[in-house]
Order: sequence, then C-alpha cells, then structure tokens
Amino acid sequence: MRLYLVQHGDAVPAEEDPERPLTERGRKDIARLGKHVLRTHPDVYRIEHSGRARAEQTAQILALAAKPTDGIHALDSIGPRGDVVALAERVNGYTGDRVIVSHQPLLSQLVDRLLMGKERAEPLVRFVPGTLVILDRDTGGTWSLVAVVPPALTTRA
Repeated sequence: MRLYLVQHGDAVPAEEDPERPLTERGRKDIARLGKHVLRTHPDVYRIEHSGRARAEQTAQILALAAKPTDGIHALDSIGPRGDVVALAERVNGYTGDRVIVSHQPLLSQLVDRLLMGKERAEPLVRFVPGTLVILDRDTGGTWSLVAVVPPALTTRA
C-alpha cells in the first residue's frame, strides 16, 4: 500500500481572507505535483482532506491527475491539530493507495509515528506548503519512506 501525504499548497494569509484559499503559486505548485508525480502512479483509491478551503482545493487539483476511484472525501479529523494516534491507527488499516491532504504539524507527526512509532521533537520530515511525502507499507505492516518532493523539485519540470 502506498500513502501520499501532501501539505496543502501555498495559501493566502488569514488577514487577507480568513478562509485561506490557495494562492496562484499554490495552485500551480499543486498542479505540477499532480502532473509529474501522481499521474505516474495511477492506482490511487481515494483522496482525503481536512475540509479547509486550502486542503480541499489542493485535493481537487490533485484529483485531476490521480483520478481516485473512490473520489475525494473531507474528514474533520485530519485538521492541523488532529489526533495523530487515531489517524495512524486508521491509516494502518487502509487498503488501497491513498492521498491525505492536511496541515502542519499533523503531517510531520504522522510520518514520525508511522516510521518511528512515536512523534519526535525534531521531525523526520519538514513539510512546506505543497510538499509531498510518499510512504510504502509492506505486507508485514512496516512503513518505509519512498520520497520527499518539495514544490521546488517540480518547478522546472
């Protein structure tokens, strides 16, 4: 099983718009990510996002490339302050490749918990808006890090 963890794309400041939709740069970064990474991995079953505007927009853009067979779903439990223990337990029960679009610090905490069994003071992976982390789970249930793709890597692609 493959898990794609994506921090939403660059969003406008809350002072400008409290809903914090994606900026033009954020939309472009996510579109490139979808085109150059997710489009080449056609087995995405489902995309899940936090329900916040910036995460929902990110999920919609990624769905254009990933074409998830079970569609896009909003989950309140994967917001920035979501319960990482509960999320890790749920993820460990997943079958079928998934994309989770969420926020910090939840994404870094989830990577730590899946790979190390606990969160770390200094996270294994530093997310910035538009970052994709790919994890694989083997048949024994062990997770491994496949790739970290920050938006800068797709800028010239």
